[in-house]
Amino acid sequence: MKIKIVVFIILAIFFNQAYSQDLLKSKSSELSIGIGLSNADRRYDFLIGRYGSLITDWAKEDNPWFEYDFFVNYNKKIMEKGKLIFFGGIGYSLNVNLFKLPLNLAYFGDFTEVLWTNQSYYKHNLNLPIELGYVVKESESKSIIGIFLINSNFSFFKKSFITQNFSRSTYKFDLSEVELYGGLKLEKEKYSYALQVRLVNMALRDDALVNNLKEIDFYNPIKLRMAVSRRF
Repeated sequence: MKIKIVVFIILAIFFNQAYSQDLLKSKSSELSIGIGLSNADRRYDFLIGRYGSLITDWAKEDNPWFEYDFFVNYNKKIMEKGKLIFFGGIGYSLNVNLFKLPLNLAYFGDFTEVLWTNQSYYKHNLNLPIELGYVVKESESKSIIGIFLINSNFSFFKKSFITQNFSRSTYKFDLSEVELYGGLKLEKEKYSYALQVRLVNMALRDDALVNNLKEIDFYNPIKLRMAVSRRF
């Protein structure tokens, strides 16, 4: 809980400074849409001994292709010095997890003893990206920029479908994860195109699904993000 509060305070101070009136009048901005694709987190060892072999075997055989992120961000250039460019942003992201794990019904306010297994899990997030870029190559028509991106997700609504017509959901605001990406961005005329790979993933415990009980988990399955931006 302490780390969530500290991170949120730091981000609040940062964005208060980044979006002050002087900066808003003098710096450029962009609107980005994108998708992230990652290997699904298919760890299920923590199920052994806690549930019957049926659940463990089900998780073992379940192999969804990807875990998905869809996002839209508004980013503001808050500093430019030489070839260095610094952006701060705010937006929305949707995380879709298709790996089947037992649902923690009590998290959703359901205290029945029935064991349900998640079929698809949707997590809606407030998205706060902070991006540092370095201009690698520049010409009159285009620029190639190397980027490092710190992406913080604060979940506010979670919904798990148990069957197609049966689900559980809850509104809870909490820090979900902090990710570090590296990548390249191509800026051409009014548009830019970015490709990023996740380098570090700091995920906080999510009790909506049965988990390994780690408060902070640095497990980092391969994840790529692609984004298209319209610059203003």
